[in-house]
Amino acid sequence: MDNVMDILSVGSATVDVFVHTKESHFNPKSRKIKLDIGSKVLVDHIFHATGGGGTNTAVAFSRLGLKAGFLGKLGKDEAARMIIDEMKEERVNTSLVSRSDVQTGYSVILDAAKEDHVILCFKGANDEFKATDIHESRMKAGWFYIATMMGDAYKAIEKLVEYAAANEVKVAFNPSTYLASKGPKYLEKVLRHVTVLVLNQDEARLIIGKKKVKELAVKLRELGPKIVVITDGPGEIVAYNGTIFYSAKPNKVKIVETTGSGDAFASGFVAGIIKTEDVEFALQLGMANAENVIQALGAKNNLLRLGQALKYMRKHRVSVKKSVK
Repeated sequence: MDNVMDILSVGSATVDVFVHTKESHFNPKSRKIKLDIGSKVLVDHIFHATGGGGTNTAVAFSRLGLKAGFLGKLGKDEAARMIIDEMKEERVNTSLVSRSDVQTGYSVILDAAKEDHVILCFKGANDEFKATDIHESRMKAGWFYIATMMGDAYKAIEKLVEYAAANEVKVAFNPSTYLASKGPKYLEKVLRHVTVLVLNQDEARLIIGKKKVKELAVKLRELGPKIVVITDGPGEIVAYNGTIFYSAKPNKVKIVETTGSGDAFASGFVAGIIKTEDVEFALQLGMANAENVIQALGAKNNLLRLGQALKYMRKHRVSVKKSVK
């Protein structure tokens, strides 16, 4: 597989272990899972899968028919082998992956009371990603999709975005609560070169302040992004391209686990923009992807292939409302 890609996903890679506890350990009032010190807690079952925003979205793009690659940092361990093997199986280009003596990232997801969970996250090699891991001469892609990166890794992202701007590479950006909390000044070097910004309402308000959703979208777009998409879990999604507001509410489905739903939506939306430049279609594709992912364990297990997504969209059509600013 060569390095000519439609899109390169940049971000974290982890091995996730889902641990299911009894509902009795979950307190709905305090929103906490109670584990007594010194006790032995029995679990229903354990499930292993790969995760991380970088690999989740790379696989999603590949399944949706795009030539996709993954740029990130792994350890030199069994977890890294598991991730690389899966990427190759999913036809994701891994030639840009770098290695660290630090262990590969790992997450433990404690599930209780249906879809509720707590994630214990070891960043590991993900936090070792640096500007020196970016090999510009080999990054031949039409788009970069940038998932959450922190510390020195975020500085590397700034370098990556500068390269994108100088080489007419479009950028999609999906920040985290951590990055959003840093504020607009911290993010400005990235945001001013972004084509598609996808984030949730809480993240949007951390950057802009307490405003209504449409106001948030307008203010965020003023920072540089051409298209802003603001999600709200199972609630209404709002997208804005500078002229038209698009809004849609996802279908109600049976939720098994929500891990990876944000990655599924964002990658579906960006894939839709790449394929059609149609915000309405992109919203529907993103929702279809996310609705399927939350009906199964693991962030990648129910990611749709393009034919599956189109069939699902026809059967479970979502109405997208439009209004002019």
